[in-house]
Amino acid sequence: MRKIVVDTFGADASDKIIIKGCLGALDKYKEFGAVIIGNKESFEEQTKSADPDIIKRIEFIESFDAISNDDPPTCIFNGRNDSSMAMMLDRLKSDDECFAGLSAGNTGALFVGSMCRLGLKKGVKAPVLSAAIPTIGDKWVCLLDCGASLSCSKNDLLKFALLGCEFARLAFGVKNPRVGLLSVGAEKGKGTTLVNEAYELIEKSELNFIGNIESFDILTDKAEVVVTDGFSGNILLKNIEATGKAAMQAVKLIKTQHNEDKDNTDALYDEILNRLSEKFDLNSRGGATFLGTVKPLIKMHGCANAYTVTACIDQLVRVETQSRLNDEN
Repeated sequence: MRKIVVDTFGADASDKIIIKGCLGALDKYKEFGAVIIGNKESFEEQTKSADPDIIKRIEFIESFDAISNDDPPTCIFNGRNDSSMAMMLDRLKSDDECFAGLSAGNTGALFVGSMCRLGLKKGVKAPVLSAAIPTIGDKWVCLLDCGASLSCSKNDLLKFALLGCEFARLAFGVKNPRVGLLSVGAEKGKGTTLVNEAYELIEKSELNFIGNIESFDILTDKAEVVVTDGFSGNILLKNIEATGKAAMQAVKLIKTQHNEDKDNTDALYDEILNRLSEKFDLNSRGGATFLGTVKPLIKMHGCANAYTVTACIDQLVRVETQSRLNDEN
């Protein structure tokens, strides 16, 4: 049985939330199993009334150590072998039945651990952190890098484009993803030296490169893959999330004002809020995916809830399913 390995420590709420999310995902995907690593007491509490069919698809491993956000990323190199994150990465590497990993823990430690414990695909120097961003329609954009590599070379950006296209094909089902290079202008020649050098390199590749793309075009279905350095990508991602939250707050305020006028528009405002929540709520998208690792790895947001876990596993299952179909064909 194909399994997902889950590090249950690291969420702001509690490990119980992560376990609850795993149970929900296993109920939805009955052909998959899970290796859950964490606190035994929390696991037993959350599973005491769970469906026996779900329980038999779970292997639980107890961990007494968790890497916190205050720990240096390099701590995962050695001395923390019994931490839940290290155990997750080691099991993911060693077990052929385990096809993906999931953690809400220290991002830096997960980044370092993905290299020193899990391993990278041939030709990849370091993993790249990607985020799936919804467009105005029902499509998605893969933005990378989102914060793993703050200083990049032109070759790094080409590699990001290649990895992003592979992800878009597997996760979004797009056969020939359009690639845009984030810049301050759409015209060729606009942007920094790095952007211009990367433009020349990506343009010569066999990718479906559409040229420079400006930030306001990312949500308009202009490209399936948007490439940038981790510094710019992280700022852009957080700005999109903040804008979504601000939009929801604005709608709530208008709804309150209309209610004072006895205006019967509650259903309309609720529908608008639901749509905005689907687009911009962090937990509905799950987390960020490390690309370039030998097996898929997702870093869940620290504010993860049970729905976050299910959303992450949804994505991992899509990638796994499409990858197997590609292998069969």
